Amino acid sequence: MLHVSCYNRIVHCCVMRGPAEDAGPLCVASEVMGVAVPVYDWELHRRLNEMRERYGNHRRFYKSATWRRLRARVLEEFHYESQDELRESPARYVRATCVHHDRFIDKWPGWALSEFWADDEGNVHRNLIPLSHDAHDKRHGRIGARPKERVTDAVSEEWW
Repeated sequence: MLHVSCYNRIVHCCVMRGPAEDAGPLCVASEVMGVAVPVYDWELHRRLNEMRERYGNHRRFYKSATWRRLRARVLEEFHYESQDELRESPARYVRATCVHHDRFIDKWPGWALSEFWADDEGNVHRNLIPLSHDAHDKRHGRIGARPKERVTDAVSEEWW
């Protein structure tokens, strides 16, 4: 069963379940309407989880040549324009410096190198989204630096 519809460059297709022990999504087609339909990469899932366990982060992934090429391609495709600011004000240009994973690597490492991801209903969504540094921080809830603690009690009578 494959249901396909396309509007505004968003492709929808049906998605079947992955292996029985893992309830992850797996798409049945390789290309629909000229857009590659994503398939969850279980091997990448395994490798990135091992990397996280060994090193405690995904820094090596973000320094890999494969990620850097994909990141550059996504930024060029959107003309280095931050999509969150574009949505807020189309007349205002804000340069994108980051590529955000809509499916976080910590939770869904198999989507890390996929431009799109498929949900359980068969909808295909963009995974890699070009954002400015500020917009990326907002998406992750890191708005601004932590406020510094103010000293409220004077150590002495003089404040110098």
